[in-house]
Amino acid sequence: SKANEFANSATDIKSLEKNILNFSDFYALKGSTGMVLASGKADSTVMVITEPPGRAEELKSVPYAGEAGVLFTKIFSAVGLSIGGTGERGIYVLPSIPFRLVKSSNSGVSDLDLIKPFIKRHIELLAPKYIVLVGRIPIDILGLSEQLNGQGESDKIGSYNGTPVIEIEGINLMIKSPDRKRKTWNNLKLLRKLMEKERL
Repeated sequence: SKANEFANSATDIKSLEKNILNFSDFYALKGSTGMVLASGKADSTVMVITEPPGRAEELKSVPYAGEAGVLFTKIFSAVGLSIGGTGERGIYVLPSIPFRLVKSSNSGVSDLDLIKPFIKRHIELLAPKYIVLVGRIPIDILGLSEQLNGQGESDKIGSYNGTPVIEIEGINLMIKSPDRKRKTWNNLKLLRKLMEKERL
């Protein structure tokens, strides 16, 4: 209820981020060294919701750092998209959780539940044409597990309130298991085809 109030009272991205920073009920804040907020241009056509940051990402305030950052940039640049781009060439990157996710001993509401209204409000305010979900956590937060099963190769485009959604593998998972890049590449090609089709 409190999280919903904080999220829904935001009238723009700036006030939404301020409300996230002022929301003190997140369990993980006890061990957090900083928050990673959204990056990229607000007019970007594609919104990418990523995995929670690790310690390196928190310290640098970036969605991915080091080798993971290099891979993240590389896979999107392969389809002509980047954080620095605008419009159809840009991606707006939003961490699903703005801090390191820690396991709570509390059986009550989890940080995944608390962040949900903030993520949903962020999507409403940004109004992207396409959404890319990285790894399982953003899929679970948005309740899209039945649409995007996360197993094997996929050629399916899901939908969130009418907005086309694709999933890609977790970045660190692809580093550990390079063969997992195939699914990501196939789904990003689906995204590119969809974007090109709608441009015609």
